[in-house]
Amino acid sequence: MKNLGFALRPMLSVALAMCLVASVTPAAAQFVIIGIDNKVFWDSDAKQVLSPPGKDAVTILDISDRMNPRIVASLALMNSVFGPPVNLAITPDESLALVANSMDWVQDGGAWKGVPGSDIFVIDLKAN
Repeated sequence: MKNLGFALRPMLSVALAMCLVASVTPAAAQFVIIGIDNKVFWDSDAKQVLSPPGKDAVTILDISDRMNPRIVASLALMNSVFGPPVNLAITPDESLALVANSMDWVQDGGAWKGVPGSDIFVIDLKAN
């Protein structure tokens, strides 16, 4: 019995630690920001097709009720899937959303092409 108690002690310590970690609830996010790039498509031959700008959007979702998320706003803001991997962000206090549009679109002959952009959009999430 003495050896069994010695073997159970580490297992009980691990189980207790897991219970403590599981009981700590991180702060739940209230908003999600989604960038919708409507300029880039692929045709049936998997060839990239670049369309004119003007149909992009940024959508803000309120996910405070996980079973019933709702669209808070849908804004016509140019954004792109090209460029830095993180072009959308929400501040830790969830008061602002940031959208970096690192690619601009210019017409090149009869086609469109991406060129470096430098736009930053700031969205006030507390405004009505």
